[in-house]
Amino acid sequence: MAKSKTTQLISALTGITLLAGVLLFLLKLPDILAKPQPPVLYALAENCDLNTGPCTATKEEKSISVAITPEKISSLVPLVFSATLTNINAQSVVLDLQGKDMFMGINQIKLSPASDGKTWEGTAELAVCTTNTMFWRASILAYPDESSNPEKATFEFEAK
Repeated sequence: MAKSKTTQLISALTGITLLAGVLLFLLKLPDILAKPQPPVLYALAENCDLNTGPCTATKEEKSISVAITPEKISSLVPLVFSATLTNINAQSVVLDLQGKDMFMGINQIKLSPASDGKTWEGTAELAVCTTNTMFWRASILAYPDESSNPEKATFEFEAK
């Protein structure tokens, strides 16, 4: 008789553990099934060259403009990147610099808001390339809050 009570207790504990596992799985199921959303992408104005002035990417009534100072973009020189957001509320803005044709490391700079509430600025320095000329991609990632996907505009430019 003692053996059957032990067996019953083990069966009851196993059932409770199994039930708790199923409940936990059901609670986490929405997170498991949720697919990560890609960033909102903006279309770049055609024939725009950051070496000659600002460029703007748009999506409906929203836009992201980027300017680099000084306009003569060179490697190993401090460059000020200015991103102006129109009709976009952002809590944080990040500049992501990548080599277009070769990996140049991870280059992300958190931009700081300017006093006008629309412009974000930061300073970066481009790595030198052995080919003398390097093509870069500068992506502006505007995050509305910590948990949302960013609004993203990518600009290409050449540096010597």
